[in-house]
Amino acid sequence: MGQDVTSASDVPSAHPQRAGGAPVRPLTSEEVQAIVLDFGQAARRAVDAGFDGVEIHGANGYLIQQFVSGHSNRRTDDWGGTVEKRLRFPLAIIDEIQRVVAAHAQRPFLSGYRFSPEEPHEQGLTMHDTFALIDALNGTALDYVHVSLQDFAGRPRRGGDLTCSRLEQLAERLGERTPLIGVGNVWTPDDAVRALHLGASFVALGRALLLDPEWVQKVEAGRSQDVRTVFSRHDRETLTVPEPIWRMLTSFMIKDRLTDAAD
Repeated sequence: MGQDVTSASDVPSAHPQRAGGAPVRPLTSEEVQAIVLDFGQAARRAVDAGFDGVEIHGANGYLIQQFVSGHSNRRTDDWGGTVEKRLRFPLAIIDEIQRVVAAHAQRPFLSGYRFSPEEPHEQGLTMHDTFALIDALNGTALDYVHVSLQDFAGRPRRGGDLTCSRLEQLAERLGERTPLIGVGNVWTPDDAVRALHLGASFVALGRALLLDPEWVQKVEAGRSQDVRTVFSRHDRETLTVPEPIWRMLTSFMIKDRLTDAAD
């Protein structure tokens, strides 16, 4: 509460609880440039700490996406307006991280970029905006891009081919240059294979690993039939999930996987 809340513009947050009720203040151009440098310093610390790479979080409504989105970015300076100007912030971050990595890394160090392809707001991201983002990312030296999806086979709301999955269209737009990580409702090995067939170069697992931390090991051992894809309210201790995360899982994150949802 009472903290300074900043964004690309002074558009109220779609999640006001995150802002603690405070008004949103647009970042100054000087602050934007300072944040770009901060991303580079964060990457340098990752290099010094011995990490193998970093993933730039340009998805899920956080600051980078706020600059890319026409809904949250109403700026009239060099950091907003046209799609090209709205992309300046993520591209500047990518350039700075790669500059720092080239100067400090003594061994290969990966850099990736995660993005959300659409937003529900009237002026929010559409697939057309995301195609522009993909074209720009494809022109960088990123090692991969990672699309944030609720459902890997889901189709667009607006823009692009409404009869074809987002994943297919993004893979086609990227071509062979930049690998694409797909994610979203991948519960079984068959789901992962389907995501690969839709064009993903790799498949990420998130919620599925919370249900079954041994997912990968079971599949490698030929025990796909033993992969856990549902759970009950009595499984928290078995899965060793902390109570706060457990409340999220059972309330909305994977409630549809509860076998005793009516209890």
